[in-house]
Amino acid sequence: MGAVVAKDKKDDDNFFKLPQDIENLDEANEAVERATKDLQTRIELTLSCQHLPKLDFLSQTDAKIVCYLEDGGNFMRHDSTEVIPDCSNPAFDKKFLIPYNFEKPQTLKFEIYDVDEFKDQDLLDKQELIGHCFTTLHQIVCSEKQTVILDIIPNKTRNNRSRNSGTLKLTGREIDESINKVSFNVIFNPYNRHSKNDFKLELAAVDDPEVSILKMPDLKPLEKNEYILTLIPSDRFTMDNSRIKFRASEVIKGRKVTLGEAEVYLYQVVSRSSGVKAKVKLDGYDYGEIRVKEQKEAPRFTFLNYVDAGAEISLIIAMDFTKSNREPTDPMSLHYCMNDQDNEYLKALKGIGNILQHYDSDNRIPLYGFGAKMPPYYNVVSNCFSLNGNYFDPEVVGLEEVIKVYKEALTKYKFHGPTIFSELLKMATDYIISEQEEDSDANKYFILLIMTDGDINDFEKTRDQIIFASKLPVSIIIIGIGNEKFTQMQM
Repeated sequence: MGAVVAKDKKDDDNFFKLPQDIENLDEANEAVERATKDLQTRIELTLSCQHLPKLDFLSQTDAKIVCYLEDGGNFMRHDSTEVIPDCSNPAFDKKFLIPYNFEKPQTLKFEIYDVDEFKDQDLLDKQELIGHCFTTLHQIVCSEKQTVILDIIPNKTRNNRSRNSGTLKLTGREIDESINKVSFNVIFNPYNRHSKNDFKLELAAVDDPEVSILKMPDLKPLEKNEYILTLIPSDRFTMDNSRIKFRASEVIKGRKVTLGEAEVYLYQVVSRSSGVKAKVKLDGYDYGEIRVKEQKEAPRFTFLNYVDAGAEISLIIAMDFTKSNREPTDPMSLHYCMNDQDNEYLKALKGIGNILQHYDSDNRIPLYGFGAKMPPYYNVVSNCFSLNGNYFDPEVVGLEEVIKVYKEALTKYKFHGPTIFSELLKMATDYIISEQEEDSDANKYFILLIMTDGDINDFEKTRDQIIFASKLPVSIIIIGIGNEKFTQMQM
């Protein structure tokens, strides 16, 4: 799930102009960008082996490990370690960095070699294969101390007999990349101090965020003529050449009159404890100055930070019962599941549910639907209802029970619409808050999985709910079913 803001390039290609009324959209972007970044990180793997067999007559194993990542059913070579000569218990210095998306299956294959040709060590057909093993990233991440020990499946010997080939130990560690917010205090001092009018400071332009920052900065009023500027740096962010331009105005009889603009370089702010000053100019005249100071960093936490801290992970699932899916008895319906064949929703549910359920602590999953008319009279449309029919206890146990209850629900509810997310999001946030209030000492993290076939029809309310949810320990995953373009999902 991602979000973008339309950009209007100026003549200066190093800048893009900010829309005048952008505060709410910026907050939604920050919430969605934060959720996206939290779900996409990198894992550093440390590798070692124990009890590798001796394949050479005069020496121990000259060990090397090659890592493969599964891609579309095929394993693609990702990286390899150095060679550690004459050692049956090698601990490798080389680390593997692997992109991690917790909602996707990511299978890894490791091949362990005894290197015979050191000059051609990357030519694997010239080396002797000891064996191989498989695992998944989520298995590593969810294991105690993020460590797994795998038995190496031996390569068959020439006489077609297998032998003990030792073990491979894998330890994972999340690589934190710019997960802190950076804040600056911004003060505007107008030269016309005797004016009784209000003054306003806005962001006029920033460096292209695709190069320097993760999203557009957020400028919020703190006190009169004082603001807080917040950045979320990306891994490519550098303050060396990053600049921000401010626009100052005076509000006269309800109308904003531009006083001028001021520009600052962030490296100057960081290097000077007293901050930096810049003149607000228009047509060569000075109308005031701004001061930017007090750099602060506020920690942000990723999904894996919660896993590392021993958080209980709770999965919540919601499914689209709107009429655009077509009736489940229609062979063209996305919900059609006759003849024991999985429909599109079941394929997605099994694909991602099989991954997410491994993170769920108690395997009890609240299961909801939205966009259907309720029995017995079918004259009321609900945008959030429990699929098991028990609003006060919507939980089912395990993925198999989820599938069973879903299939039964197809015959109970009448598909309608429109596609409304805000009520579902409010239910989820209320549920999370109630769980926190019920046990304030519990360390819980929530995953809300929404499956839908169409664009949302309550964009403004959904955006507001996403902003509110960004303050809670929750990740929201939206899976598009079918062939819709889902243009409204791009905020």
